[in-house]
Amino acid sequence: RALLDIQAGIETSNNRTGAYGVILAGLQRLRRLAVISDDGESSKIDLLEEEVGEIVENGEKVVVFSSFANLVLPIVAKRLNRFGSLMFTGSMTNEERANVHQRFLTDPTARVMSASLKAAGVGLTWTVASHVYHLDTWWNPQVMRQAEDRVHRIGQRQTVFIKQLIAEGTLEEAIDTLLISKTEIFELVVEGSPMSSIEPHLAKELASLIGLKLPAFSSALVNR
Repeated sequence: RALLDIQAGIETSNNRTGAYGVILAGLQRLRRLAVISDDGESSKIDLLEEEVGEIVENGEKVVVFSSFANLVLPIVAKRLNRFGSLMFTGSMTNEERANVHQRFLTDPTARVMSASLKAAGVGLTWTVASHVYHLDTWWNPQVMRQAEDRVHRIGQRQTVFIKQLIAEGTLEEAIDTLLISKTEIFELVVEGSPMSSIEPHLAKELASLIGLKLPAFSSALVNR
């Protein structure tokens, strides 16, 4: 259904800029659907809940990263609540973030940190954790590696296990393959380039990730 909605949006766009906007919005929706469906079903969170239970039983701590701070993290935190789950997002105040961070570092009952990839991926130390989960795939692999480094920092005495959960046959699997060599794609998405400046060949590559086709727009309609 999501693909049909995106294709319909592309076909009803009266210029290239509008079609590109539909594609980018559609890609974000499909990324989210690879984590959790519209009705709240998620095989990833089911797996996460099972594995985190085993990790916590061994007395270890876990950091779960997601780029969907508002849509996914509250659900994850709720599902993992019995493991002493905390949540760290950019929408929290500086004081709230500092308190949550300190509690995770010092409270033995706080075993899981559900954290925004961007908000928690810079300037923090998570060395009390020995397991990292990436619940979704971000466009820029370096951002994910930077977040992992928060757990690998000086003072870490444990072996750190990192898992990136990728749903087979979904957009994020295609992203993971494409971004190995297509740096201009994630620069386009992450840096938020104006829709009118996107090169047609890049737009076609983005559309091809989800099996969609772009109509042939007249050059006179591009910026209308």
